[in-house]
This record gives sequence, structure tokens and C-alpha cells, in this order.
Amino acid sequence: MILPNLWEPLSPKKEGLEALRKDYERGVTPYLPYFIVGQDDVKNSIGKDLSEIDGSYFHRKLIYSDYGNGKTNLLKYLELYFENNDKDIYYIYQRANVDLPDIFLNLLKLIEDNLISILSSSLKELEEDFINSQKESYTNISEYIQKICNNPTNSVTKELILMGTGRFYTKNYFNKYEIPPLEDFDRREVFIFFMNVLSVKEKHIIFALDELEKIYEKSKVRFRTFLTSYRELIDKSGEIKGHYLLTAIVSSAVNIDAILLENPAFYSRIKKDMIEVGFLTTTSEKKELVEKISELLELQITPEKITSISSMLKQTYGKGTLRSNRFLIADIFNVLNKERNEPVYKLLDDILEKNELDEEFEDMYIDLEEEGTFKKIENRFFDPLQHYLEYKGYEINTKRENNFFKKTNLFYPYKSNNAYYFIVNDNSKLEDEISKINSLLEDEKLVIAFTPESIDIAYEHFNDNENLTIVNYDPKKLLTLLIMFDELGFHEQIVDIIYNYTKGEL
Repeated sequence: MILPNLWEPLSPKKEGLEALRKDYERGVTPYLPYFIVGQDDVKNSIGKDLSEIDGSYFHRKLIYSDYGNGKTNLLKYLELYFENNDKDIYYIYQRANVDLPDIFLNLLKLIEDNLISILSSSLKELEEDFINSQKESYTNISEYIQKICNNPTNSVTKELILMGTGRFYTKNYFNKYEIPPLEDFDRREVFIFFMNVLSVKEKHIIFALDELEKIYEKSKVRFRTFLTSYRELIDKSGEIKGHYLLTAIVSSAVNIDAILLENPAFYSRIKKDMIEVGFLTTTSEKKELVEKISELLELQITPEKITSISSMLKQTYGKGTLRSNRFLIADIFNVLNKERNEPVYKLLDDILEKNELDEEFEDMYIDLEEEGTFKKIENRFFDPLQHYLEYKGYEINTKRENNFFKKTNLFYPYKSNNAYYFIVNDNSKLEDEISKINSLLEDEKLVIAFTPESIDIAYEHFNDNENLTIVNYDPKKLLTLLIMFDELGFHEQIVDIIYNYTKGEL
């Protein structure tokens, strides 16, 4: 299949561009799914697989990268690309479902949620030869195949689809249609059958499962279940006609080689399909990144200035430094903000060193980590925050007329329309946090949301709402500063550092 202009820059939607500019103006590192700089090996490999999406084999890819190097950006670029294509390709993106680690059951759930109408119409007027071949190949579900392929009404077909995905599973449903009940193992065959129905009707599916490390962080047992079922899916790839599976994991969140080698059967199968999204190492890549960001923001930057910024970045991110494309983008935005004479906040490490508090900070951080404080950070975070806010002159009442809700991470200053919301858990679900912030915005509050960078909340999630300010931060680092303020007595110095670190919001 020919996919025209794949990997060429995409035009942002108006609301996306407005959100990008707002992120830029507020100092939030934004999503940039409109282009992919560098990563030629990744683009060539995925591009080749995509060109064969209408073929006779179910391709897959396991993308890995350090945090912030762009795996999610890559998946989001593809999502935007296929939104605008005129081919029958359906792209389904999902952050890892930690509650459904069996990949077959998870993919069936995605079909149920996103493709039920398309699948229902595809089940109509199938060739008898195709139906018979599927029944012969999947004898455990042959009666189910016969029943679902011979129903004239959409309502019955959709009910049978939901019986296949596992949404409807009681014996009453199966007795109603006089077919044997389906077990979870049978649903592997149901998945293959559904995918082959879609491909024979020239409907092609791309599944993109992101943040697989969340399954590992939730439970090692669940992650083993995921890998085992993934291996079983790979073994069935020759039976699935076309389609594509993209999976992605942060390699720095888990020791990826060690974890995968715990399941050698899976590792031996996926090894050749693993590919890394790496750090942009060359000056030319950094130059291209500066150019593309400037174009998106409609900034007039001279070629000489672009070269100067690129050279500075090359020095900043030399060998032995922390290499993250997300930090690289943040630095580009910081430099471009200086060009606009906007206030620029210093890096925490720099301001700690300037105040000769870097060693005290590091010692305190290590002590808190060794004590296990960060594992239950929500239990420790809000008492020193309260003391800091009271020092700053805020009146706080946690009893009558409560304005500081530690269980829900909220602070409402008196005589103000502001609401401060603190996300302190790196493992919080993006969708849940977006919902909570939207609820606050519905109350017509001016919401200041402190969000860990690992959750990737940006203004585009809120339709560029003017009442929202997002502050990216590391809860562990802010807690360390608050405890230094509370216990070590560096009040004036720490107040300035916290003010700088929170972009002037605390």
C-alpha cells in the first residue's frame, strides 16, 4: 500500500496550534506530534511495515526509548496522519490497560469500543468460501462463526460481537443463540477471526499500545501475563491477514533487556522487531528542530540565530550529560522565550548551586528516598506545603470553612477565585487527572495545576481554556525543597528557589 507523504510535517488544527502557543508562552513543554526530526531507522522500519498493512501477515513493532525521547510523539504523529488519510485504515491509540494485561482480551476490548459498527457491517455478505475456511481453521468457535455470519439484523450481529469480545459472557446469551459458551482462550480465535473479516473487507487496523511500563509498575505478575499473551499473538501472526501492532515502552523505567530476558520465549520472537527512538545527537538535527518549532510558532528567527542556538544545544548535551529530547525541546522553548523578552526561570540545579544549597538538597533527597518517603509521597507532601503557604501569608483553615483539602490535593485561597491542584503521584492516570481538572474549570475557577512531566498534561487537553495554568514539576523535588524550608531554616533562600521552580505560582 502506498502512503503518500508519510513522515512529512503535518498541519496542526487551529485549536492544537493555539494550545501549542499557550504552552510556549507559559513555559510548558508541549506536544509536537506534527513532525518527526531524525529517527531515520525508525521511520524506514515502520514505513516498510505500514506499506504491507494490506498484506498477508500481521506485523508488529516494539518501540523503546528513554523517557522524553519521543516514542509517544511518534505514535501521536501517526494518529494525526491517519486521521487525514483517505484509505480504510483505522488507528487506535491506547495507554497501557493495566487492568487487562492479556493482549488478546485488550485488543478485543479496543475493537468493541472503536470498531463495532465497522465490524458489524463487514460481517454482512461474506463469501461462503471465506466463512468455511474460517470455520475449518478455528473449530472451537465454528458454531459461533456460523451464527454471526448469518444474521440479517445489526442488533443481533452487535450482540454476537459483544459475546465474542467477552462483554456478554453469561450462559443465557449463548443459550439464546444455541451455541457453546466461549472461554477466554477461545477469544484468541475470535480475535483472529474478527481481524480476518476486517481485512477481507479491506478495512485495515493499527493498534498503538503505549506506556507498557505502567503494567510492570502495577504488577510484575501482570507484566508476565502480558508478555506471554504477546508471545502467543506473535505465534499467530501468520494466521492474521494484514493489520499492524505498535507497542511502546520507556526503557529507563524498567531494565528492558533484563525484563524481557525473564521471558526468553517472548524475547526471541520480538528481538528483531525492537527499535529505539533515540536522542537527537547531531547539530543538523537540532537545527532542524529549532527551525520547525520556530515555524510552528510563526517566529522570525534568522539563519544565524538558528545556527547559534543549535551550537549551544550541541555543547549543552554533549557526551556524559542527561540526554532527553523533551529537555532539548524545553531548552529550545526557553531560548526562544528569551528572544521575546519573556520572564525566564532558571533550572533548579543552577539556582541551588548559585545559593550553595546543592549538596544540602542532594543529601535531603537521598535521605527521603532511603526512608521510603517518596513511595507514599501523598502522605507527606501537604503538611510542609501548608507551612510554606502560611509563611507566604496565606490563611489556611483545615477544619471549619476548610480551604485546604489534603485528601483531594486542593487549596483554595480565601478572597480569591484561584484553585491550586497538585498531582503528586507519577503513576496517576492521564484521563482521570484531565477529568478532575475539567471539573474544577467547570466551577469557573482560575485553576493552577501542578503536574508531573511523566503524565504529559498539556493545554491541548483543555481546548486552550484561558482559566488554566499548568506548572510542570517533579513532586519529589518540590517536597525536598518544602522539607528543607520546614526543617533546615533556609527560609528566604528556599522561598526564592520554590518561587523560581514553580514558575512564580507558589
